[in-house]
Amino acid sequence: MTAGNEKQIQAVIDNGLLDAIVGALATGNFQCQKEATWALCNLASGGSPQQLGHMINSGALPPLTLMLGSSDQEMIIVILDAFKNILKSEENLGRLLQMVEYLESIGFVNKVEELQSHENQQVYETAVSIIDTYWSGEVI
Repeated sequence: MTAGNEKQIQAVIDNGLLDAIVGALATGNFQCQKEATWALCNLASGGSPQQLGHMINSGALPPLTLMLGSSDQEMIIVILDAFKNILKSEENLGRLLQMVEYLESIGFVNKVEELQSHENQQVYETAVSIIDTYWSGEVI
């Protein structure tokens, strides 16, 4: 449902489904959390900056961060890519510093630093890229 175009994503937001997705991510069983993760990551990759803002304001990022502790390597990569899209969008809107500080406050940076020693090469490289790009001290 969020893998469509911006108009379809907007319908999800307009009909109040984003809160249900975030709720499933935060409190559902693992299968519900996994499906909610995919839905949010699809939104992060295909949504407009305003739609990403709705996702951020819905409280999706803390439970999405917790999903980085999953043993599903493909899901970890998709989540990291979603956060890269969110960071890029916030940078383009001139709100990178606020997002970086927020992500630090919810434990995202600690999770990504842990992933820098992950056995999967793609997880490792994506984690290193995020830290180098947004937490090297030079960008902000």
